[in-house]
Amino acid sequence: MNILFEEDGIKTAKILTDNNASLQVELPHGKRSKIKLSQVLLKFETPEPGQLLEQAQNLAKDIDIDFLWECAGPDEFSFTELAQEYAGKPADPVTACAILISLYNAPIHFYKKGHGRFKPATPAALQSALAAQERRRLVAETIKSYTETLTAGELPSEFLLQLNKLMFSPDKTSPEFKAIEQAAQSLGITTVDLFKHCGAIPSEYDWHLNRFLWEFFPNGPNHKPQDVKIEIDLPTAPVSAFSIDDAATTEIDDAFSVTSIESGWQIGIHIAAPALMPINCSWEITARQRLSTVYIPGKKITMLPPEAVVCFSLDENTARPALSLYFNFTSEGEITESRTVLNLVPIVANLDIEALDPLFEFDNEALLSHPFGNALKILNQLTIKLKEKRNAAGQQSHFIDYNFQIENNQVKITRRERGTPIDRIVSELMILANSTWAENLATTGVAGIFRGQKNGKVRMSTHPAPHQGLGVGHYIWATSPLRRYADFFNQRQLMGLFGYLPKKLEKDSEELFSILHDFEQTYDAYAQFQKHMERFWCLRYLLQEHLDQVTGTVIKEGLVRLDNLPLILKIPGVTDAMTGQTISLKLGNIDLLELTLQANLA
Repeated sequence: MNILFEEDGIKTAKILTDNNASLQVELPHGKRSKIKLSQVLLKFETPEPGQLLEQAQNLAKDIDIDFLWECAGPDEFSFTELAQEYAGKPADPVTACAILISLYNAPIHFYKKGHGRFKPATPAALQSALAAQERRRLVAETIKSYTETLTAGELPSEFLLQLNKLMFSPDKTSPEFKAIEQAAQSLGITTVDLFKHCGAIPSEYDWHLNRFLWEFFPNGPNHKPQDVKIEIDLPTAPVSAFSIDDAATTEIDDAFSVTSIESGWQIGIHIAAPALMPINCSWEITARQRLSTVYIPGKKITMLPPEAVVCFSLDENTARPALSLYFNFTSEGEITESRTVLNLVPIVANLDIEALDPLFEFDNEALLSHPFGNALKILNQLTIKLKEKRNAAGQQSHFIDYNFQIENNQVKITRRERGTPIDRIVSELMILANSTWAENLATTGVAGIFRGQKNGKVRMSTHPAPHQGLGVGHYIWATSPLRRYADFFNQRQLMGLFGYLPKKLEKDSEELFSILHDFEQTYDAYAQFQKHMERFWCLRYLLQEHLDQVTGTVIKEGLVRLDNLPLILKIPGVTDAMTGQTISLKLGNIDLLELTLQANLA
């Protein structure tokens, strides 16, 4: 006697021993097994067990599933009952097995209810399931078509309107993404290289920039025209102020003035006052959304719209509103008085910082011949003493900075030594203003966004704390309000403190914590992107100059800083014992999409 039974599917066997509740059987290939009697679906004499399944499978190919479903009726049934209904007579083992196979292969039409038992789907459920099956079939065909097109190096036309989304934040369940994955896998490349293969990436630069813009500027980086009415009636300061900035600076936040007084000098630190714009006007809403100006080599995306920058930037030959912090210094460099005033400041010049550097290199004659030479000399002497008094822990006096100039897709990278006298003048006066205003907020209990440093780690907080690195008891950012929203916010709080604005945000307000969180997250992301793009242009420079060998300095195990470029590489074979040594490197493959460079010891 032979049996048809269930065990991980449908199987046949010959009975060797019948133990009432169980059977000892032999499978067609000779393997013996013990099965439970409850697993048996059908007992038969002929054909042989191995032949039954083969014949039944061939017969099942000709069975019309829709007709079988119509034969079933609405109630639960056994496969032998349906086989008899289908055949119009008691079914032979081959027909019964063929019906069982058909039932197993049609889960949409029939639901399995037990050993050999099924229930037909309702008409509504069947119609819905068939529609879903058809949709899946069409999706599979679409994926196949997309995959073939991508593999051939072409971009499906359907991808064009959603290309950035597919490249930078795809829906991984979509047919488009599945096709991208399959095509990349078949070609043995990454999905990024697949887009390049299909001509979707005009240049590596566009890829990096557009990925950043997609995340942070989904509506594009350009400002929409915004008309905000500004009414400013302020007294004009009796000073002639000048700024010191890079020649390419267009958002001029700060300027300085030097006035002789009886006891010494009055030094004015004048900060552009965009916080005078109406609260919650479109300019401020834009600044709150962007939170900072984005700086990348050859490009910047301003926090404020151009109209606001024109209105408040401290451009030469203008008189612009400024929050001015005046200090009275004795001839010995001691501060005797300070006060904060909101006034209209005449800006007589925007000085180029690089042009000023050489004036301090040799003697005083070149400096004093400059139109602002005497003022710069006084500021130089005073800021030397300011820095000495701060006694800043571990602050770098001199370090190398790099300027990137991009023109016609060619990059020029130049070194500039920082910590020069003119750098010190600007940085010391900014530290003086920021620490003074931070103390004003802290001692009066007015809310602000503070910056503190402890054990080398800088944190932004709503609570004042010492900044060990700068050697000051309190510190905020308030001197770049055209470029950073934290500075803009702090300036508005200061204006409230000094009676120039009626509203000040409270210390424990949710809005304050929201501004702090959003600014910190966004500012860090912008900074990371700037480093990312500086790395891109460094690698681009190596290709442009056809350099295959360079020198660098070992900074620690495995890491080497290239000479004359702000680029750090991880190099195999470099050990801690080599720290400080200058070594030669042989350059290999450069990937401008992945921003990788293969290099080894020369």
